[in-house]
Amino acid sequence: MSDRAEPLLELRGVTRQYVADQAPALHEVDLRIWPGEALAIVGRSGSGKSTLLSILGLLDEPDDGQVRIDGVPVDTDSDRRRSDRRAADLGFVFQRSHLIPELTARENVALGLRYARRPEAEIDALAEQALVDVGLGHRVDARARTLSGGEMQRVAIARTMARPARLWLADEPTGNLDSTQSTEIIELLKDRALARGAALVVVTHESDVADRLDRVVTLDDGRVIADTGRKATDRLRSDDQHHRSHGQVPHRDRRMVSARTARFVAQSLRAQPKRAWTGIAATAVAVALTVSALGLGQSAGIQVSSLFDAQRATQVSAGLVFPTAKAPRFPIQLTTVENY
Repeated sequence: MSDRAEPLLELRGVTRQYVADQAPALHEVDLRIWPGEALAIVGRSGSGKSTLLSILGLLDEPDDGQVRIDGVPVDTDSDRRRSDRRAADLGFVFQRSHLIPELTARENVALGLRYARRPEAEIDALAEQALVDVGLGHRVDARARTLSGGEMQRVAIARTMARPARLWLADEPTGNLDSTQSTEIIELLKDRALARGAALVVVTHESDVADRLDRVVTLDDGRVIADTGRKATDRLRSDDQHHRSHGQVPHRDRRMVSARTARFVAQSLRAQPKRAWTGIAATAVAVALTVSALGLGQSAGIQVSSLFDAQRATQVSAGLVFPTAKAPRFPIQLTTVENY
């Protein structure tokens, strides 16, 4: 991750309780987030993911514990100071892109820059460059209402990229996208955050999204029950970039796919054992049925092929025959029938 002595953001024993006689939304959470890492937060509904994201984004305050940025406590800051930190250090990408439909892509990105108090003379150029960086150089003047779902999310990412945010927080950023768009958006978030030395935190219900990130933190009933991930070094990252620039897939990535999948399954078993075992059983049955179906082999294929050949060879011909001495009983247009 980083050789810095202090993490970018740290939670120490953070507890957040909304109703006095109910279990807390977060309970004594300890978490460190380092520059340049990509982290997924997972867990069932009600496990505390949204509350944790609000604490990380300085949108809410803990009832107990401490939030630190660069080693400095910030949980006791004034509302104005917290707002300034959000504008300077934090970027948000949500499930809905939250664009203003009648504004262009450039104008939507520019709004974020104005919130961050960037000089007015720089805003248009910064907004356009950010849109170019996310592959929307050809859509900078398109109104947001004309964009696809994937393009809207790219604009939302550009809005974060245009500012020097050091912590990117994404709440279900692929929830409204198909699988292809989902992969593209997550890879774009990772690459752009890493290029800027920013940390990326993604709250997600999707295991394939979590598997693409460096680290997975699992919540259950407001507690961190698992925190696992790879410790990538600058050397390994540089090596990966070299391989990818030559169109190659690093061997390490293939091993990590299997490792991350096993890790996510293990965390699911701990967080939701009944549901996880049900899913495993269903998967096993599906695999068994697939193997059995494939086991029919060539003989079944020949039978099916023969059946289709027999049906294809069957033709029905119909003709109209009229007595030569009489006109047809019904007026039929023969050219229409022939051309039908």
